[in-house]
Formats: sequence, structure tokens, C-alpha cells
Amino acid sequence: MELAFELPEHLPRSPRSKNEQPQTSTAVLTALAEASPVTLADTTKWVNELDNAILETKKGIHDLIHQDYDAFQRQLDSSKSIQRRLATLTSNVNALGTELDNPDTGVLPVMLNALRHHSDLAQRSYEAQLTSASLQHLGQCRDKYKELMVLTEERNLPRAVTTTAELQKLLDSCPSPLNQTKVLLDLQNITRHTRDSVQEQLIKALAECISLTDSRFSIHPQYHSFSLHDAFVSVPTQVQSMTLTTIRKEIFAHYINRALKENIKLTQTSDFVLEAHPSSSPDCFSSLLNLFTFMHDRLLPSLPVIHQGSFAASFYNGLADVVQSELLVPAIPSHIEGISNYLKHIQAAINFELKVTGMGFLSGTEPRIKTWGDGAQGHYEKKRRAALVDRARLIILTDNRSPIRVTEEYTEEPIVEESPEMETPEEEVNWGFDDDDGPKATKDPGTTEQDATHDEPDKAEEGDGDGWGFDDDEPSGDADAQEESHDPWGVEWDDPPTEEAPPAPAESKPSLRSQPTAGGSSQKAANTQKPLPPKPAPESYLVSHAAKTVADLAAQILDEALVLSTSTIFEELHFPFTQSVVLLSTAPSTFDLFRAMYPVSHASKLAQSRSGRLQYSNDAKYLAEAAQKLRTKCDSSRFATIDGAGGRFDETAERLSVISTSWLDDTIEQESQRLIGIISSTNSFMDLAYDAEFTEAENAIKRVKNEIMFAAQDFALPLAPSICYTSLGTIVNQVIDQILKDVFAIRDISEIVSERLARLCRVLHPLDTLFPELENGVSTVASYVPLWLKFTYLSDILEGSIAEISSWWDAGHLVDYEPEELSRLIEALFADTPLRTVTISKIMRG
Repeated sequence: MELAFELPEHLPRSPRSKNEQPQTSTAVLTALAEASPVTLADTTKWVNELDNAILETKKGIHDLIHQDYDAFQRQLDSSKSIQRRLATLTSNVNALGTELDNPDTGVLPVMLNALRHHSDLAQRSYEAQLTSASLQHLGQCRDKYKELMVLTEERNLPRAVTTTAELQKLLDSCPSPLNQTKVLLDLQNITRHTRDSVQEQLIKALAECISLTDSRFSIHPQYHSFSLHDAFVSVPTQVQSMTLTTIRKEIFAHYINRALKENIKLTQTSDFVLEAHPSSSPDCFSSLLNLFTFMHDRLLPSLPVIHQGSFAASFYNGLADVVQSELLVPAIPSHIEGISNYLKHIQAAINFELKVTGMGFLSGTEPRIKTWGDGAQGHYEKKRRAALVDRARLIILTDNRSPIRVTEEYTEEPIVEESPEMETPEEEVNWGFDDDDGPKATKDPGTTEQDATHDEPDKAEEGDGDGWGFDDDEPSGDADAQEESHDPWGVEWDDPPTEEAPPAPAESKPSLRSQPTAGGSSQKAANTQKPLPPKPAPESYLVSHAAKTVADLAAQILDEALVLSTSTIFEELHFPFTQSVVLLSTAPSTFDLFRAMYPVSHASKLAQSRSGRLQYSNDAKYLAEAAQKLRTKCDSSRFATIDGAGGRFDETAERLSVISTSWLDDTIEQESQRLIGIISSTNSFMDLAYDAEFTEAENAIKRVKNEIMFAAQDFALPLAPSICYTSLGTIVNQVIDQILKDVFAIRDISEIVSERLARLCRVLHPLDTLFPELENGVSTVASYVPLWLKFTYLSDILEGSIAEISSWWDAGHLVDYEPEELSRLIEALFADTPLRTVTISKIMRG
């Protein structure tokens, strides 16, 4: 017989070891699972095996029981006894439940009914008590409300405020059931309305009790049935503060400010009335004292105690501020003559402050007006300083007047450094100016054929106005026309000068060059000595009107500071006094202001005008000298004991001197570089053999000469003559230095180039007329242009022969040349011959 389905393979299998025999049921199930298909015989077999296994199991149990039968019997009896007692307990529990839960006779239903009746009785009792308390509290509120209504009708407002607070307290503490009742809500609304009405009436009463108008300040201490003090105390603290603030502001607006600004007088006409009326001679401090006395005696006692001190103190700072701003500061005098009245005015303010603060109108511990008055000297000096500085600023900004010519004393002596070699007996020095007979074979390096023609100009050329004698060589053009019509010293003064301007240039004057002596030689030291210009008379120069006015103003300031420092008015009126340091420091401050503002406010003028820059240099120089004079005056006064008093002038003078020098040097350097730029356009004279290049170079050199002439005119107008000559000498020296460098840089100079170079050099020779002469008519150009002698010899060297150059060297005329320079120049000028070699060797030996 086969099963209808196969056993699933996933059924668990009993785990066992290899030696252990499986149980019968397990073995049967295993065989059943492994049999395929299952037959009837197999089934019968397996059933028999199971039956046998069951019998064996029963037999095993029976054997186990009989192994200890007594113990088994005891356990069996115990089990039966437990069953009987469990049945008895169940019966008793069921009976007890019936006694407890029976609806009619059960204990629990009877007890619950009793508790329910007790709870209902307690709730009714609580409600009765709550109703009684609410009615009693509501009755108290009603009585208090009636009392409030009576007080309101009687206009006893302070008591009404107290009653309102008590009623509100009752309303806030009422039993909870009353909180949402209509009667309580209505009572709260009525109470709030009544309280607000009472507060409004109290505020109105305060306004009527304290009346503040422009003409009258009145106080009513009693209002109906209550006093002003009670009214103040009854209003809330915030309202008290706001009311007092309003009163203080109105007192300032109606009385304090008007007493200080207008002609009114405050007088107390009765016990509680203060009136303000116009006055022809008002005494503001007396009026203000009446006001504060009235407030101290009548107003403060009516205020709450907690506000009396703070209200009185709140006036002090505002009063001190307005007294200072409206009386004391405007009273600061503009001149020293008004200091006496000014100090008396301050003393009156201090006395007033002392009386007012004595009545309690004081905030803090330091009296502000007295503290301010102790600095009366400083306040005067600061105001005076501000006025003086503003005046100086206005002078600087509005400087549109013509410049002024000032005169200075020449204090610097020229320094001549002489070496022992230069100490030569006078009879041995022969310059040869008066020698008519000289060596004919040797050409004088200071005289050329062209110079000879200049000494005797043709009559036809005299009308041309050209004193330079280059008409035959120079092409006609605009540059020539400008040169003929230009007068380098032809300045026009806006103001009459104190001394005559330098004369217009005439013909070229003989400069102090070494000339060959009659014997053919001269002392070398005499040849190298450059005579110094004579000591000039007091010189004049132009300064701006602003600089002159600022210097005068600084002197006035110092004088005023000295007068103030010697005054005894402060000590006589018992005010602190120190040296007038603030006013003293104002004097150099005006110089500093000029130094800072003038270049900015007149920037366009200084940028466009060369003479304007030179004039500003003069301004700085003039102010520096003025500062030194003030320093000397300061040292000879009582200010000498003040540390750093004179040092401030020294510092200012030093800065102004630096500015003067730097502006002058910058102007000279700019002009020099501009002229050197013109010379640079000649390509360093490298192509002069070509006519076009020579013409271009000649025009450039002529332009340089004309530009120097124009610069001489611009320099001569503002500068002192000595400064003018030195400045022009610096410019000319830099120009010819550039020319010398360019010539020395040429390695091969042909004959035509040397002639043209000499011609170009002679174009600048007339520049010596720009410089002053000695008494014998000799120009001092060499004193201002160190390279002048070297430059003037260059044209002679370029046109001379080797023999002439050698003789000049032997005679000591070429001491300005270094041996290397002269040797290099000879190599460029002459071909390589034994004579050139010998000459160069001799020159290199010195």
C-alpha cells in the first residue's frame, strides 16, 4: 500500500551518533520516510513495532512504580488531599463574594450609598459658605464704592485716590466665583473710570496751583479742600516726575533764558507770586536770585519729599550751561583792555552761583561756574588765539595785493680760502690789464678778432640795439628779434623799490681771467685766484603782502602776550594767573599757518609763475628771519624762564628756512634741467661738420642764452641781488658744465668743427654781463660761475695751435683744466705728431 503523498524532505531528523540505536517511533518514521513506495506489509510491520514499543513503555512505568511503591502512594494521597481542599476554598470564596456584592444586603453597595449621601451634603455646605463669603465681600466693595462716591462729590481728591486704591485691592482679592460675575465686572469698570477721573482732576489741580506765564509765576498752596502737597503726593510717581520736568522746562523757557537774553526783571510781588516785567537796566543775576529764592521758599515745600532734592539739583547743570553760553562766553573780550570788566562779570556769576547752591540747587560737588571762572585767562587767550589765527587765515586767502619790497642787512662775510702757494708779493703779481705791449706771436686767449670788432662796432649797427656783436654770424629770425628787444634786468616794480635794480647789460665786460704778463709768465696762484664780489650794501627783495602782514601780526601777538604777562589785573581780582603761553604760541602758529596754507590756496599761481615760486621762497626766508627776531625778543623778556618758549620760534624758523632753500633750489634745478634739455637736442655736437646740424646747434645755444636772459629778468625782480647772482651763476654753471662734458666726449675734432664749437661757445660769453662789476669795471662772473674761466678758455683752445696751448699751459693760464682733460682735448684736435706727443707728456707731468 502506497501513501497518497511523499513525506517532505525538510522534516527534521533526529540526530544520533553512529553507535546509538534510534527509538522505535523514530525508526518507524525514518523507515516510512525512506520507503518508496510504502507497502501494506511494511505498514503492518511498523504498527506492530509501535505496539510493542508502547507495551514496553507501560511495563517500564509499572516497574518504576513498584521499585518504590510507598513513596508513590504518599505522592498520590497528597495529590488527592490538595484537590479536596481546593474544592472547599472555592466554595467559601463564592459565598463571601455573595455577601459583599449583593445589591440589597451586600457590604459594598451599602457603604457606597452612604458615602454618596455624605459627599452631596458636603458639597451643599461648601456652596453655602462660598455664597456667604461672596455676598459679604461684595457688601464690602459696595460700602467702599459708596464711600468713594461721597469723596468724589465732596472733591476730596487725595482721599478719593486712597479709597480708590483700597477698592481696587478689594476687587483684586474677591473670591473666584465673583471674578466672572456681571456685577463685579461692572464695579471694576466703574472703579477704573472713577480713578482716571480723579487723576485727571488732580493733574488739572496741579496745573491750576502752579501757573507759569511769561509775565507771572504764581503758586496756590490750597486747592478747595486739599493742599498742593497732598495733590502732588496723590498722583502716581511717574506723573509726579513728568509734571516736575514740565515745570522745570517752563521755568527755563519763561524766566531763566529770558532773564539772560532779554531786558526783563523778576520780582516777588506777594508771598506766592513772582512777576516778570521789562527793565531798562536789568540785573540778570539779581532777577535769577529772586527766582530761585521764590522756588526755594514756596515751591519746594509743596513737592513730595522724595522729589525735593532731585528737582532742585536738576536746575544746576542747565543753569550753569546757559550762564556760560549766554553770559560768560560772549563776554570774553577781544582785546586786553576789556579783561577788567570781564573778570568782574565772572565774579558776579560766581557770587550768584554761591548763593544758589547754598539753597540746595547743586548737582555734584564741584561748582561749575567757579571752575570755569578759574580758567578765565585761558578762555581769553583761546578766544584771542582763534580770532588772530582766523585773521591770519583771511590774510593768506585774500592775498591779491602787489608784493612789497623789504630790505635786509647783509651779515655774511665772504670766505676766501687761500693756500700758502697763493701768498705772493703784490709786486710780483701782474695781471697785464694795462700792458699795451705784449707778445705778438702768441694769441691772447681772452681776445679774438671778433672781440676786436666788438670793441669798435660799426656805426650802422649801433641803431640795431644789439650789443652782442654777433649779427654777422647769426641768422635773422624771431629769436634775434627777441634778443634785440629783451632787457634781462629791465624789471618793472609795482611798488617803488628802495634801491635801483641791476643795470641793463652792456657790452661784454672783461672778466677776471688770467692774462699773459709782459715777461711771458705769471704766478700760477694768481691765475687760479677768483676774486670775490664786494660786500654789498643792504639788499632788498620782494615778499608777498600776506607774508609782510603775517610777520607784523606775529610781532603784534608777541607784544600783546608780553603786555598780558606783565598785567596784574588777574591777581588784583583774585583769579588764577599763569604766563600767557597760549597767546605766546600763537605767534609762531601764524607762520606755520602761512607755511601750510599759502602753497595750497595759491597753487595755480605758484605752478604757473617762476617769479611766484621765487617770491614764495622769499616769503619763507622773510618769515624765518622774523621768527628769529621774535625769538630774540622773547629771550630778552620774562618768557625766557618758560621752558621751550623760544624753541618754538627756532623750530618754525628752521622749517621756513628749509622751505625757502628748497623752493629756490627746486626752481634753479628745474630751470637748469630745462636748459640742459635744450642742449641735449644738439646730439652732443657730434655732427657739426654738416651745415644743417650746425645751424640747429647754433639756434639751440642762442635759445639757451635767451632763456637765461629771460630767467635773469624773472630772478632779478623778486630776489635780492646776491641771491639772484648766485642762482643765475648756478644755472649758467650747470649749462656750461654740460657743454664742456659734450665737447670733452668728442674723440676727433676736425678744423671746421673746432671753429664752429668755438663760435658756439662765444655765443654764451655775453652772459658775464648779468653779474656785477668790481670798481675797476671787471666782471665778477667767475665768483658765481666756477667753470666760467674754464669755459671761456675753451674757445681759445679750440682755435689755437699746439704751441699756443703749450705756452698758455706754461704761463699758468689753463690751471682750471685737469691734465687728463687738456690732453684728451689736444688728442681730439690735432693729428698724432711728435710735437703733440711732447706737449701731452709735458702737460701730464703737470
